[in-house]
Amino acid sequence: MRSATGRTKAASGGFTLLEICIVLCILALVLGAAMPQVSSWLAEEKLRAPARKLELLARTARAAAMERQRPVDVVILPAALALTEADAAPGKDDLVRSYPIPEEAVVMTRPWGEPALALRKETRWRFQPDGLCEPMEVEFSRGSARISLTFDPLTASVAEEKYAFQ
Repeated sequence: MRSATGRTKAASGGFTLLEICIVLCILALVLGAAMPQVSSWLAEEKLRAPARKLELLARTARAAAMERQRPVDVVILPAALALTEADAAPGKDDLVRSYPIPEEAVVMTRPWGEPALALRKETRWRFQPDGLCEPMEVEFSRGSARISLTFDPLTASVAEEKYAFQ
């Protein structure tokens, strides 16, 4: 296309290099500002995942104990959570389910009758055939972040949750 002066105009359908650089700089600033939020969310999720698994195991253990009319245990170990039939003979337990706990996470428990949360090698949380279980408090921590769950002995559901993320 020719202008009134007789020169041809360049097609103006693209972006200049300066415009692309400005957009990339703005994008880098926005992403840089969002990184602390994302890393905080990822650290928080590493604690929420085992807490959700423990809630699931508690509900599953209660239902299994009532259905089978035999006690079922949720075993809380430093590196894993497991569901197992109480007092089952080796190799005869078809309930075994296990979920790993992230390496950086620390698990402390306070079973019924214990004065405080403590790091234990193994905590067996028993669910009776009538649907009852002993009260239990479990805390997952990683650095300064903590999730504390207190379970109701009648329903095996979470009665109280406490979060502290920094």
